[in-house]
Amino acid sequence: MNFYIRFCGFFTMNVQWLTSQKGQPILVVDDYIFSKNGKGKYQDVLYWICASNGHTACSVRATTERQVLTDFRGVHNHEDSARPIVACKIRR
Repeated sequence: MNFYIRFCGFFTMNVQWLTSQKGQPILVVDDYIFSKNGKGKYQDVLYWICASNGHTACSVRATTERQVLTDFRGVHNHEDSARPIVACKIRR
């Protein structure tokens, strides 16, 4: 689990990398969980979508390159995911 504080424009974002129960990567930005949504042309670029997208139609997206947050778009339309994140950390 890595922690990065990333400065994006005027905002500082807390970025964490976790692993799901099924071994899939999870991106956590400021206590919001993101699921991998695809890969770029190169393996190092990953596209992420808010994990609450199916429940709340949240359209927030992120892009990472070599585990560095390079793009973040949108505003969440729901509360953060602090509880599931704590549960994921406890399982480790």
